[in-house]
Amino acid sequence: MVNRTAGAVVLSVLIFPFLFSVTGEGVLSIAVALSVSVTALLMTEGRGNDVWEAVPKEEYIGRYAELGGITRKEQDEAVEEVRDGAERQGDR
Repeated sequence: MVNRTAGAVVLSVLIFPFLFSVTGEGVLSIAVALSVSVTALLMTEGRGNDVWEAVPKEEYIGRYAELGGITRKEQDEAVEEVRDGAERQGDR
């Protein structure tokens, strides 16, 4: 959420000068810039930022190996190992 909020702020800062030059009104330009940014923020809410969600895990070391698939597979295995270890610790 922090990255999306920062993105909305950056978008507001970037489009404000354009809006100000078009409207000539500072307050109106700020309002429009913020509303566009908040709309963009709300439209992306809930979407995953992980491009690997679309790739089947069995393709990590196949077709997508050169694109970082091997590293992604290792990361997934490490996360799973940590989760399993935490579950075992919780069972004790």
